[in-house]
Amino acid sequence: MLYTQKDDAAAKRQLMRVWLAVGLLGAVGCALMVWVILSLHLWGAVGIGVIWSSGCVFLYSLYGKPIRQYRRFLSLMSAGRKNTEVYRFEAISPDISVREGVWMHEVTFTMDDGQERLLFFDDNKEFPALEAGSQASVTFIGHYIFDITPVTEQE
Repeated sequence: MLYTQKDDAAAKRQLMRVWLAVGLLGAVGCALMVWVILSLHLWGAVGIGVIWSSGCVFLYSLYGKPIRQYRRFLSLMSAGRKNTEVYRFEAISPDISVREGVWMHEVTFTMDDGQERLLFFDDNKEFPALEAGSQASVTFIGHYIFDITPVTEQE
């Protein structure tokens, strides 16, 4: 199984660190604004306020939002309806695409009737060693791979 409670706990810790950094930046910005206002430099306080708020928004959008979206993805993976099928593995794309805010690789499988199936694999996880044309048991939720295991000939 690719996803465990440890993944969510790690993402939660990362998000708390981001909130701590934004909070520290906010506290320093507020203290600086109060000092400038008490020094009767109103335009300086406005400038500091603009820079401070821009820095907080920048930090959150660069670090906090992707972690929040990944936690939402982990929630989907723990609560969604899982389907398991056996497909023939074709290829995994080395390129990264962003699906609902999460970095994913496109994985192509072929079904028994010859149709191709495109699923997405989390970039944060290690992809199992599969050769093109080999059978794999794929557990997926929607278009996202939850678990993938190679199928041996004996099974």
